[in-house]
Amino acid sequence: MGRLSRILSESYVLVKMFPRSKSLLFWIIGFPLIFYGLTVAIWGSPTPPTINVGVYSADNPAACNATVNMTKVLVDAMKESGLFKVHMYKSEGEVTGRVKHARLDAGLIVPENFTCAMLKGSAPEIVVVAVRSSWANYSATVLESFVSSFGDNVRRMIVENSTKYIMNYTNKTIAQQAVRWLRFIAEPVRVKANVTVPPLLATAGGVRAFYALGMIGVEALFIGLSVGVSSIVERKSEGSLRMILASPMSGADLLAADTLSALLGFGISGVTIFLVSLAMGARYDLSPGILAVTVALLLLGALSMIGLGLLLAPLARSSEAVTVIVNSIAFPAMFIGGIMIPKDFLPGWAASFAEVFPHSRLLEASRLVLIYGYTPAQAIRYAVPAIIATIVIYVVGALVVMRLLEKSQEY
Repeated sequence: MGRLSRILSESYVLVKMFPRSKSLLFWIIGFPLIFYGLTVAIWGSPTPPTINVGVYSADNPAACNATVNMTKVLVDAMKESGLFKVHMYKSEGEVTGRVKHARLDAGLIVPENFTCAMLKGSAPEIVVVAVRSSWANYSATVLESFVSSFGDNVRRMIVENSTKYIMNYTNKTIAQQAVRWLRFIAEPVRVKANVTVPPLLATAGGVRAFYALGMIGVEALFIGLSVGVSSIVERKSEGSLRMILASPMSGADLLAADTLSALLGFGISGVTIFLVSLAMGARYDLSPGILAVTVALLLLGALSMIGLGLLLAPLARSSEAVTVIVNSIAFPAMFIGGIMIPKDFLPGWAASFAEVFPHSRLLEASRLVLIYGYTPAQAIRYAVPAIIATIVIYVVGALVVMRLLEKSQEY
């Protein structure tokens, strides 16, 4: 039997174990589908979260015989925006208390003179209530921006009405100058937003594709590490290592078979996740060149984790140790490596880790080409440092395991 035949034969034996092991089936098929389904159900649509806002209004339009209630106009605008779920309260203490105890995201306290002050050209002060936390800061910022935008719209409306009056009743030359200044006061700087969003990522289908690739990356983490770390200890505990090494199969053949079986297992899991994601509405750019580059990048990501597992194999003295090592690395990397959580949402130190961790960078490159519209050449250029690191890690890991196998033959 030739060397390639021995490698393929050993890989076939390992892959054949997949359907027979309920545990392997769960981790390769069941776990990623459950995790992906939950992720899509929670974050699968690119819509901002609704902010629960409590409003207490002491506004008294009757004090100035106003025919319009500006608080009602503001609250109606908040409801129509779709950004807020508004709850009205009868006291300021109710609002501040509910915000303090996290029963509301933010609060709005409207003063007694709100309507009258606005109609008389004064600037009333609205108080935004929020606790000090990241989420509260987001809620408070959105609420403050909305109220400020409301004030800007009111100011523009007053300016436009004033300009009509000025143009009708005063000297034209003076009126034109006054109108120009009024409009400048209303809008001293015009801002035109030109935000570029990748066409796919701006849709629910693109978001679901993003998380599908993340789930494929998670499987590369667990499968690659598990196979690499357990490459020797599992066979030792079964008593099969000596028999395999006594056969024509060399240590290099055994390592190649393990690597091939891990990549095949990863491929089965990845294809399953991909097909299910399509059924759940994920959208990808599936032109042949892009698809080929994506598959290559994902396989290299899995290879980097196999190599890391091989490097750590000397630390695994039992099956329990394998589990501890794999989980200690895979679970943190899943969250801080930009794999399931977008890199832009991570703190600076975690985003830096995601930039240098080879598997994270290779996964990011696959997203760049499949979702963000990069060309294959651009994605490959981005991935070059990770590709080099993967080769180095795998080669060094292989040398470490080969040395361990030599020691196993000596005893």
